[in-house]
Amino acid sequence: MAIPIAKNFSLAFSLVAALALFSFPACTKREAAKELRLFTWSEYFTPEELRAFEKETGIKTKADYYSSNEEMLTKIQLTADGDGYDLVLPSDYMVRTMIDLKLLAKLDHGKLPFLKDFPSDALHPPYDKELSYSVPLAVGYTGLAWNSKLLPELPNAASFSWRDFFELATLSGRVTVLDDTKETLQAVLLTRGKDLATASAEDIRNAFAYLTAHKGQLKGFTSETRSVIEADECALCMAYSGDVLAVAAEKPEIKFVRPKEGITVWTDNFAIPKNARNPEGAYRFMAKVLSAKGASSFTSRTRYRTFQEGARPLLPDELAKNPVVYPEAAPGEFHFLVQRNELADLIDRSWALLKSH
Repeated sequence: MAIPIAKNFSLAFSLVAALALFSFPACTKREAAKELRLFTWSEYFTPEELRAFEKETGIKTKADYYSSNEEMLTKIQLTADGDGYDLVLPSDYMVRTMIDLKLLAKLDHGKLPFLKDFPSDALHPPYDKELSYSVPLAVGYTGLAWNSKLLPELPNAASFSWRDFFELATLSGRVTVLDDTKETLQAVLLTRGKDLATASAEDIRNAFAYLTAHKGQLKGFTSETRSVIEADECALCMAYSGDVLAVAAEKPEIKFVRPKEGITVWTDNFAIPKNARNPEGAYRFMAKVLSAKGASSFTSRTRYRTFQEGARPLLPDELAKNPVVYPEAAPGEFHFLVQRNELADLIDRSWALLKSH
């Protein structure tokens, strides 16, 4: 029996719509599987490494870069309901924030074979106790870069402290701190026997009062620590361990100093956003980077260690036996940065006020 034209058109339209419904997403998934969108710190992966990953897997890797955790978080939130990234690298405290905001996908440990090579204590960090949403990549330390050309003798060298850094008149105008609220606040809290994990609101207010009173000691605030150290712009700079070692390789007068009150230990971590289009590609990238060979290459290039225990035997002695890359610490000497949501407004307002005067 012939079908009326109107009904025929309706049926044809329904078939096209149905095909579109089932075909287009599949096509999108196939296309997504050929590309990995990476959002990362600029110094971690070279274009050559990304091209090598593409050649090995057929997955084209597109990398975008950020300069702060907060910048990264804002962009991930803006793309949370749409087309976002497949792999990001938040620092420890930001992992906790992103978990609380439900921005991260739960990880399948069966696709992370390198975890068997991690020491047991690395599998239970305070910010993600079962590594349910993140995997540590870089492990670094925040201390001081000492330029012995500009400052031939380090005052109180055997027991140099954060208090010396902020108070000694001989250092006035010759030191810089990180333009990072948590890092600089933590250094001040350590002079008072506290850290971000244990500080009360009163401790925070007292720390900012101390920092305000000693602001004249500082040459400035900077996040570009490597370029500042390279240019001999400060005698003592608050700095990340990998940056200090990278510059020291060319300038032996640069040395890493651990103030006696302790230093911050931090991790940058792989994590997969909830709306990732290519999580399988993300797992393959993590497995390559955190294999023994991949992790040794990462440490050789960045001077930051990983928890991959198979990497250390592959490193040259200058890194494998370097106490800045693989430090030993007394109990209580290393302190994590933590996100204190109940104190966030106080900290942000105090920091803005400090920077504005």
